[in-house]
This record gives sequence, C-alpha cells and structure tokens, in this order.
Amino acid sequence: MDAAAIADVSRTLSFGREKLAQKNMIFAAIAGAVGLLAVVVAGRDTMMTVVGWGLMAFGLGFFGWELSKVTQKQKPLLVLTPKALFIRIEGATEFAIPWGEVRGVDRIDIVGVRGAVFKSVTVVLVDRVFYDRVIHVDSFFRRGPGWDSFFVPLGDQMQVALHHAFLPVPADDLFAAVEARYKAFGAVPAT
Repeated sequence: MDAAAIADVSRTLSFGREKLAQKNMIFAAIAGAVGLLAVVVAGRDTMMTVVGWGLMAFGLGFFGWELSKVTQKQKPLLVLTPKALFIRIEGATEFAIPWGEVRGVDRIDIVGVRGAVFKSVTVVLVDRVFYDRVIHVDSFFRRGPGWDSFFVPLGDQMQVALHHAFLPVPADDLFAAVEARYKAFGAVPAT
C-alpha cells in the first residue's frame, strides 16, 4: 500500500481475503499430503487408511472451497471509509463501527487459539455497550473458537482486532491508515 493511500483519509480502503485464502490453501494442501502419506504407509492398517482417505478428502474439499473464494468476487474483510470501519467475519457477522464510536487506536500482541501469537495487531477500542449492542454474536457456533482473538476485553471497553496476518497489508501500513482516519474523523476526546 502506498503512503498516499494511507494519508488520504477521504479515500476508501478495502482489504480482501487473498492472504487468508492463501494460508488456508496451504493448510489444505498439507492436510491432503499427510492423508496421502498415511494411506501409502498404512499397509493393512484399516484405521490408518480410513483416516488417510479422510484427510485427503478434507484437504481436497477445503482447497477447492478456498479456490472458489479466490476465483469469485468476495466482499472485503475490512473497509475503511471516512464514516466508519466495516468489518466482516466470515460465517459470523458483519458490522460497522462509526469513527465517533472509536475510543482509541492501539497495537497489542494477542494469544490466539492453540497458543498462536499475533504480534503488533492493530486494535480499535469501543465501549462494551456498543460491542454488546452492535457486534456481539450470541451463538458459540457462529462465533467459533477464534472469537477471543478478534475481541479482547479491556476494562469497560473492547479491543476490536484488525489482524494484518489475514489481510493483504503490512502491520505498519494498516495501523497508519486506521490511526489517520481515527484522528481525522473520530470523537474529540473529553478534556
């Protein structure tokens, strides 16, 4: 992303799922390869053969699913406009956070599912009341196990994480773009 796009706060920036799709396709290929290896090594072990075929089917199916998302136009995962941040979490929710609802912008390290550590993640702070009213999904199955990696409590506020690891933008550029728009359009802090 060029510096002009980051600095031009009147410009709308959209970030798709290309990087996420790439990571998922690699995972799917590895699952399929492990399945193939299990079938080859299994010999007469029926259980290992079944597991191997299952892994191959999963890997091929998941790879095809992600490939279809790459080849067909998808809604972006994050859009920054002069009015709001628009966030889409696939399979769970889509919501907008008007800049007037943002209480701050920061960077934090987040420990995710299975101990994965996400370094220097851009977060926007919103009041817990706004989170409960607009963002929170009241279904564990739709939220999934990674929900806490995107929404981190901080006192009476929630930190909404904008994971550069899943977006096609470097961490520093994402932070700069969000911070510039917050400073231009966010609420004036009380003195």
